[in-house]
Amino acid sequence: MGETLDIEDFVMINRKILEVVGLYPRNFRRYICCVVFMSLIVVPEVLEIYYHRRDFDVVLETSSVLLTIILAILKSVIWMSRKDTSDFVGFLINDYWRIANHLGKPEDIYKRAKAAKVITMSYSFLICNALLFFFSLPLLHLLPHQRNSHDSDMLRVPFVATYPDFCYHSPAYEVVYVSQLLATSTCALIILATDTLIATALLHTCGHFSIIERNMSELNFARSLEKLEERLRVIIKHHQLVIRFADRLEFLFNPVMFLQVFASSLIICLVGFQAQSGQVDKFPQYCSYLMMALFQLLLFCWPGDELITQSGRVSRATLSSNWYVGPNHLRKNLQFIVLRSQKSNFLSAGKLSAMNLENFSAILSTSLSYFMLLRSFSED
Repeated sequence: MGETLDIEDFVMINRKILEVVGLYPRNFRRYICCVVFMSLIVVPEVLEIYYHRRDFDVVLETSSVLLTIILAILKSVIWMSRKDTSDFVGFLINDYWRIANHLGKPEDIYKRAKAAKVITMSYSFLICNALLFFFSLPLLHLLPHQRNSHDSDMLRVPFVATYPDFCYHSPAYEVVYVSQLLATSTCALIILATDTLIATALLHTCGHFSIIERNMSELNFARSLEKLEERLRVIIKHHQLVIRFADRLEFLFNPVMFLQVFASSLIICLVGFQAQSGQVDKFPQYCSYLMMALFQLLLFCWPGDELITQSGRVSRATLSSNWYVGPNHLRKNLQFIVLRSQKSNFLSAGKLSAMNLENFSAILSTSLSYFMLLRSFSED
């Protein structure tokens, strides 16, 4: 490992996806195209729910996909409506990274940056896997040995939706198939871009707090007063910068987390209900979708939990640095760091609850409650 690590080695995938969907750098033409593509499936699915509102299974199957599409649209709208997001991302992948490499050892930030990259790649795989199952199943039914005399001449589409009858026959069928592919793939890119960027920002911030913790624990009070004051001044400024960045992260994305918690509770419930409903041919679809939904929630709760833990460790490092033997004015500065570090930084869901592992368990518990409620409805 060299002295300075290249940020592109860790965030290239995030940056490319953000660029493709027009979120960073801001490209309103690309973004509008993405919204138009996603709307190609929104209207047919709304019509499907309306026309089959008395069919419990159809409503549930359609709602899970529709909820994911709407969530992606709302996330992107919040992103684009807040001008600070571009500055936030620019700072994250430029100055924030250079500061970490300048003030800390490479391994302090490398561990967190590598974890963020692994999360991005894993999430990308799960999303692609889920889409592949949905897109391939209708094509499998076209094979001669998969069809029987009871099958109608109407072709299947990847996602249940209402179209005119001619759209289920070639050549209009191919157009519908491509429209659903465009809509759901664009939705996947939007979700992948926003979710992994937030997780990356959280983990990089944990890396910065780790650097501060190390620097505080290594303070040498035997050094000259001038050098000690200079070193402490650098640490305090770094600590203040990281706190401001974490606060900005919370301000920008707590509305997104509120939507995510609400949507995840419903999506996990709906997809889980469909997975156990006994439709053998669609079981792989639902399982892959459920895995993606669970990972999406964990994507915020685990790094969020790390942020709470790591930001609080700075005070412990300060207390173990023999700060009480230093000059009086230095001790006051160190006491300020201790007091500020006792209030951990966090990412919240609409400022109602922190995104951590405890909240992850609570959301799963809520989803289970919804699941049991749906089962009781279906059995009546």
